[in-house]
Amino acid sequence: MAIVPKRKTSKQRKRNCGEKIQQHRACKFCGFYKDRQVIEGINDK
Repeated sequence: MAIVPKRKTSKQRKRNCGEKIQQHRACKFCGFYKDRQVIEGINDK
């Protein structure tokens, strides 16, 4: 048997840092949008 998560991971939390973000927006915490860093100068956790 494979290990599966108990709950579905929402699309909002599937991003790089796991913070909730609005759709079609770059993350203000890590600067990523669609698996690319688009905002420079934001520190990673």
